[in-house]
Amino acid sequence: MLQPRWLNKLSLFPINTARNVATDARLVGKLQQILASQQSYFSGQTFLHKTLGYRGVVLFGCKVPFFDRNKDDRPNSKPGANTFTYKPLHIVKRGDKDTTRHASFTSIGSQPELRLIYQVLANPLDVREEIKSENLTYLHINNSPLVSVEGIDYVSHDDVIPYKNMDSDPFKHFLFDSLMSVDFNHIYTAKDLLYAWKKRNEHWVKNCSVHRQLTQGVRITVTPFYIGYDSSSRGQKGFHYWRYTIRIENFNLYSVQLRERNWKILSSMGALETVKGRGVVGEEPVLDSLRPVFQYNSNTSLQSKSGFMFGTFKFEKLDGRMFDVIIPPFPLEVPIVTESS
Repeated sequence: MLQPRWLNKLSLFPINTARNVATDARLVGKLQQILASQQSYFSGQTFLHKTLGYRGVVLFGCKVPFFDRNKDDRPNSKPGANTFTYKPLHIVKRGDKDTTRHASFTSIGSQPELRLIYQVLANPLDVREEIKSENLTYLHINNSPLVSVEGIDYVSHDDVIPYKNMDSDPFKHFLFDSLMSVDFNHIYTAKDLLYAWKKRNEHWVKNCSVHRQLTQGVRITVTPFYIGYDSSSRGQKGFHYWRYTIRIENFNLYSVQLRERNWKILSSMGALETVKGRGVVGEEPVLDSLRPVFQYNSNTSLQSKSGFMFGTFKFEKLDGRMFDVIIPPFPLEVPIVTESS
């Protein structure tokens, strides 16, 4: 199983600054047993992110479709294994509860697994500039810009390294005091407001899916979220908006630099948009043994209720040779919500 090189040496971990430089090497926790994939972590569980390295606290979790595109790389894979069709998420509301029928993809050689993903608070002291946590982003009302709540991340069960908190300092997130209480043993427990938060925000997690693919030692993981419809455009049809997180990991023993992006955005109405440019979000990150991960967030919109995004990143090796890394295709879908008594 692929894992960061520093994890093998992990025993204790210090408080870090925003640039991830240890300045206060006091003990903040003791590592706990990692739970099997069939088990789940409780609200208030403190953890270290295995890939991004920050400390966090679990708010809540649920299962979402997870697609590992490298399952298509078997010798006997049939042509067309990298294509798929999508049946949208269906949510049936019954009073205050909802039953989610997860989105289903029909694919030759690639079937999804249901895996746990958690909405968490990320400690801003630990989040480096090149590894930004996701933000909870949504459309508030018409004629209003996107609303973003910083420091809310979405974490796979496999990326959680649980620890028992031993730090007397409060968790450095502006929502922490509202959602969590701390006992005399420095253990975090959920307040009533957290359950209200979960009820209001759980659909952000349920509506997502995770897509991952490894190409020449570089792995791309994409997590898209539907965030709302804006009908405020005067004289024009409104737009549906999606938020997506891209995580790029270099598992090679040599460094690589991301030079170009090449996106294809296809709507269900047949419109195809091509987006090319240097780097991503204004940067051309270098991924090496010290900083092998880069993560960023972006948005896209369509006038139709469904579509796909796919593409490639072009990387450069130290000797100047270029190679393409596949961005796994992922759907842009509006969840179907129906009322039921």
